[in-house]
Amino acid sequence: MGIGGTIAVRGASEGELAKVNLDIPLGELVCFTGRPGSGSRTMAIDVLYAESRRRYMLALAPWERQQLGGMGSVDVESITGLPPAMYLDRQDAKRGEDLASFLQVDGMLGQLIQQCGQINCLNCGSVCLAYKPEEAAAAAIDRFAGEHILLLAPLERSESIGFQAIASELKRAGFTRVRVQGEVGQIDKFEGNISGPIEVVVDRVAAEETYRTRIVEAVRTARSIAAGASLLVGTESGRVERLNRQLTCVRCEAQYSDLSADDLASIGADDQSLAAHATLCGRRAVELRTMPIADLLNFLGGLDIGGEYVDGLVEKLTEVQRLGLNYVELQRSLGDLSSGEQRRLVLAHALANGLVGILYIFDAPLADLGPKEARVYIDGLRRLTGQGNTVVVLDHHRILGEAAEVVCEFTRKGIPQGAESNRAANIRQRKTGQIEETLHIKIDGDAFFAAAELEIPLHHLVGLKGVSGSGKSRLLKGIAAALRGAVTKKEERTIRSKIKGGRDLGRLIEVEAMVKGKTLLTELGLAEHVAQLYAETAAAKKRGYSREMFSLSKPGGRCPTCEGQGGLQYDMQFLEDMSVSCPSCEGRRYRSEVLEITLRGMNIGDILDMSCINARNHFARQSNIAQRLDAALLCGLDSRRLGVDCSHLEPIEGLYLRLAIELARVRDRDILLLDHPAAGAHPADVEILVGVLDELVDKGASVLFAEHDQRVLEAADWMIKLGPGAGPHGGQILSSRARDHAVSRESGKSA
Repeated sequence: MGIGGTIAVRGASEGELAKVNLDIPLGELVCFTGRPGSGSRTMAIDVLYAESRRRYMLALAPWERQQLGGMGSVDVESITGLPPAMYLDRQDAKRGEDLASFLQVDGMLGQLIQQCGQINCLNCGSVCLAYKPEEAAAAAIDRFAGEHILLLAPLERSESIGFQAIASELKRAGFTRVRVQGEVGQIDKFEGNISGPIEVVVDRVAAEETYRTRIVEAVRTARSIAAGASLLVGTESGRVERLNRQLTCVRCEAQYSDLSADDLASIGADDQSLAAHATLCGRRAVELRTMPIADLLNFLGGLDIGGEYVDGLVEKLTEVQRLGLNYVELQRSLGDLSSGEQRRLVLAHALANGLVGILYIFDAPLADLGPKEARVYIDGLRRLTGQGNTVVVLDHHRILGEAAEVVCEFTRKGIPQGAESNRAANIRQRKTGQIEETLHIKIDGDAFFAAAELEIPLHHLVGLKGVSGSGKSRLLKGIAAALRGAVTKKEERTIRSKIKGGRDLGRLIEVEAMVKGKTLLTELGLAEHVAQLYAETAAAKKRGYSREMFSLSKPGGRCPTCEGQGGLQYDMQFLEDMSVSCPSCEGRRYRSEVLEITLRGMNIGDILDMSCINARNHFARQSNIAQRLDAALLCGLDSRRLGVDCSHLEPIEGLYLRLAIELARVRDRDILLLDHPAAGAHPADVEILVGVLDELVDKGASVLFAEHDQRVLEAADWMIKLGPGAGPHGGQILSSRARDHAVSRESGKSA
């Protein structure tokens, strides 16, 4: 049910968009879909999210805005009804931290132990207690009911300081009585060299409710002169109670420094630390952090205590459990989780925050999830809209398209005729029975993997399938570590490898998306070749321009203000960095005199503005350039400009760029590992991906990939299935076998 109102976008012309009008209902689940370069991501991030950030900056003080040197504008005529926006992707869950830190429950857990737990003495094992003044007063009234009490301040005395010097200071502060060796009297009564402890009498009062405030003040006074200590003595019973501000053992009176909530939540491995001896209903913090979420929720539900800390913990952990991650532990490193598990954690965090009136933008959250996990995730997105938020999801998943209230399909415009045709040409059928060499993998077994042995065929396309969290990504990482030889002792005990039936392997390549802040021209390895062509022109030679004058990586011909970036970056601290166009070169990147040099009517700046398909036609006679551009075209980068910052590519395009680079340099016996390569791919791009993977195998490489997308899995020659479930129910090799038929790559379907 929507919350009413609409985000109305009029005349959006950012990036690929051309005067686009769009209405997005507030409070609904909205799907943006479209192939790379269609404008779906531009609309979500470069228009909606960027405009939300710009409006936030308008609220800054004038001097803060002035320091930015200008504010980036969004190329749009108007946007109305736009709420504050948050952009979330799984990268938010990849910061080298553990689950507890990411969900921000460490502090809650520590505060819960601090308020309701128990700390035991390192010397004798008895309970250590600390009292606030109000707590000390309540304890005094309860324990000394019916008698008077002396409130004493036990002084820490140095043997080098005589009693008379101390007595003089006490009298100057207004105190008149002390207790020395059990005897109470006026300060002047004690003369000579008095040895032993000195306890200042702060007050003598009846332990009754009537005098609660007086007792509190007396405790505070005692602690102010006795370094946090306060001693209570019953005048009739002689009973003694040490109710200190700092932790103090009730038996041996050993005192310890205060423990913060952070100490109690995260120090557990060192058994010699006091924090390691803190317990909550008999459970140490380290035990709580190693419990699966489901067990921890059961434990918290059984506590006979309440309060905000328990409620906050339960709320956050319940969201994690509802998204199917009931088997993970708080101490689990996010780097050890699969990408699908990470994406679900990002959503759980957003749900538990309980914010209202936010525009949440999710980037390909269903990419690494199977159908069951995808439906659970979409239920979570609906809970987010149910809280009063609007959700825009950049994804092509069929289940999302069926579930969303609004689906916005973006289409690519202005692509030259023939640019998208015949990419998967010359794809052949391969018989899976022709296996001559194998990679032998031995899994010795650990807390996750069950012991197993695998024979993975080389020179083939090998797929790993299984539910999210079943161990696909972990197996890929283990194989990579084993092949490199530089592995930790734990990995060495778990996964080992050797080649059977032939020579050693070539390069090991873990294929990940290219997101560096360099141009497409540079990443494709074309920058130096193009710079050399311009340096060889007659005009360049006449001016004495070397190849470096046409390079963006070195000073000389590039704009000195922006150093060839075309824009200036400003650190926004709590927001993403902001970029504005360079005022010197106006985004052209080069000095004006360098741009006067042309080759076939184009200067070096014009080359950066060319799409890959146009550049392929322009450099048709330069084979070293054309070959790399052919690889880019095969990988679906036709419409991307050579000057685009690669960090601005869509995630799937970043992967395509890396594959294009490998296509240009792959050699026989190389092995490539890919973790969910179809994540975020539009259905129309899956054929491109399969064609590229096949081309790599054709060139002699071995390709091993983990995937959920059935169309990519159907293209594999060999299939390894992990499971049967996720987390503790995964880690088993259920089957490893060849596909029982020849596979046709022309349609992406089994023959």
